[in-house]
Amino acid sequence: MADWDILTGLGVSDFATIGISAFALIAAVIANVSASASKANENRVQARNTVNSLCVKIAELSTQIQVYRVEQKGTTDLTLYNTRVNATVRQVVALATLARDVLAKSGIKAAAVEYALIADAIAMSGDPSAEIMWTQAVAAARTRHDRIDLMQRFAEYLYTVGNTERGAVAYRDARAAMAGEATPFEIGRNLHMEAVASANAGQAGAAQPLFDEARGYYQQMPAGATRTYALNSLESALKSALPDS
Repeated sequence: MADWDILTGLGVSDFATIGISAFALIAAVIANVSASASKANENRVQARNTVNSLCVKIAELSTQIQVYRVEQKGTTDLTLYNTRVNATVRQVVALATLARDVLAKSGIKAAAVEYALIADAIAMSGDPSAEIMWTQAVAAARTRHDRIDLMQRFAEYLYTVGNTERGAVAYRDARAAMAGEATPFEIGRNLHMEAVASANAGQAGAAQPLFDEARGYYQQMPAGATRTYALNSLESALKSALPDS
């Protein structure tokens, strides 16, 4: 009864004041939520830009490493070559590690090519987390071509780190992903890549039949420059990988 007396004792202006206060509180809460959402969005945009910039730099430095390796073939000063390559590799690994951490902390998703760049770079240090990046790269692929290409690069990575059994499975998975749309060149190239990976892993017995099978697919290609290039590339790789064959 006392509570009712209090309420009945309030005038119109008092109810208006209460209503305005409640409205102000709700408005403040909405504004706070909106500001938080806006800040979170700004953070995601900033993280997105950071990852993109890091990946661009990783790509530039990775290209520089390839240039150094080409230049090394014509010089006897291996000390200078090793110094340049090692210094650049350290930069690439540091940038890739930072990009990976930004992705993990921000929760944003990268493009397939960015995951692949980060994976390649992290792998230079022997960090096993590179496999996670490769898995994410394949999952992020938007086209059939990109997905198959990344699956094959992941397979090559597995061979490189000594996981040849999983590498062979990954190459087969890539062939399966081609489905009925595969061309003789695509299948031949896949087998060609697996043959080289097997030979580099010291598995000559497994590599030879893969080279032979790849040649068979290349020979099914229409006559022309692409067919000639594919066959010549295969024979060159075979002589380099298995000189006694």
